[in-house]
Amino acid sequence: MKYRLKDMIFVIICFLILLFGMTILIRTNYDYHQITQKIIVFDEQNVDSVYLKIVDNYDRENYKTLREFFSEPHSLERMKQFSEEMHDKYNYLELDKQSLLVLDQFPYQEEFRIDYGEDYYGVNDAIGISLKSLQIGKNTYDIFGLAQQIEVGTGFGSEDFLWEKQKKLPMLLGYEYQGLVEIGDTFSFNYLQENISFEVVGFLKKDAVITLNERAYFMDQQIVIPFFDWKEQPTNEEDTEFQRSLYSLKNWGYIQIKNGEDIMDYEAEINKLNEQLGLAYATSEGAIHSYIQNISSTISSIKGVLFVVSICLFVVLSGIFLCVQIWNFHKNKGIYAIHLLCGCSFTRIKQKIILSVILQFAAALTGAVWIHSVLLKTTNRSEEIIFEEAVQQTILFSIVILAITCLLLSKCVQKNNVYLSLRK
Repeated sequence: MKYRLKDMIFVIICFLILLFGMTILIRTNYDYHQITQKIIVFDEQNVDSVYLKIVDNYDRENYKTLREFFSEPHSLERMKQFSEEMHDKYNYLELDKQSLLVLDQFPYQEEFRIDYGEDYYGVNDAIGISLKSLQIGKNTYDIFGLAQQIEVGTGFGSEDFLWEKQKKLPMLLGYEYQGLVEIGDTFSFNYLQENISFEVVGFLKKDAVITLNERAYFMDQQIVIPFFDWKEQPTNEEDTEFQRSLYSLKNWGYIQIKNGEDIMDYEAEINKLNEQLGLAYATSEGAIHSYIQNISSTISSIKGVLFVVSICLFVVLSGIFLCVQIWNFHKNKGIYAIHLLCGCSFTRIKQKIILSVILQFAAALTGAVWIHSVLLKTTNRSEEIIFEEAVQQTILFSIVILAITCLLLSKCVQKNNVYLSLRK
């Protein structure tokens, strides 16, 4: 029992030595390769800006679900404050494609339905017919010149982007709706579980379109409504639920980015708001990644020096680990000699020693990766890639160190005469 306890303590000490070295190595590797600047660079002469999308991380791994966030105290007020801050700091653009559920006898063509041409066409007809719709924020409406794309009627005024319960909202219809309804007609739709009355105020020109990050939103078959704010505090649970859903969609907006700007500045501002308001928003670079020039730390920078130091530290700790293993072997030579006299082969003993070393390396590496997966909450795919690369490089480096350790330990065991320990 005493022997087993000492053996267990020895294994734990060796494990901790490796765990410390690998943990430091992964962390400094991640910090060194982490992007320090993300500069927007336009090669094409016909591009003067792109749009950085803001998303939330709810329902992602290591994050709360959206439902859990909604149930938190003051979640709605915090989302509203985030919306206000984004509009104050930037010319924040809001655009969404949430469909409208038909409540009245609203005339439409089959191709206006969201399920038209899909495998699930008609499956949800018992619930209702949902039509294609675009929700446009005021900044989006102005920047993309939607008022200039109206063929008949009027557009949206500033007051149309503020809504109160029982208020009628305007809607613009795509070109293909002409002849089906008239300006001034009023219809009710269900939007995010809220029944809202809309009045037709105009029709858009043929081929009216909004192009955002090379994605075109054609509006010939769309119902366009204001992406409104609801400033009033909800008075019941239904209104609270509606406003939560509304602002969770509104906050998925866009920031206009120009040539030479650093996206990291915007990411820092989003993270600052997250900390202040207890939120989980992030930037999404997928649509503009081709315009981003990533700049990382150099080897002569502080992060580079720390990375080199961590490599040296890991080598030193691995050397200590090897010395401890050799010391443990010499200390237990008498026990190994008894095993040999009892019929155990010398090769089997050596294999057992080497296997123990391999398992300790594997356990330490697993522990180091787990520690970082808990401590490092990546907010976008680029950070996840950097973390994965840091882990892969640490694994490769550890394999090299492990191979050298096993080779030296094997030679040490091979050249020692275990049988002499019996005479002593």
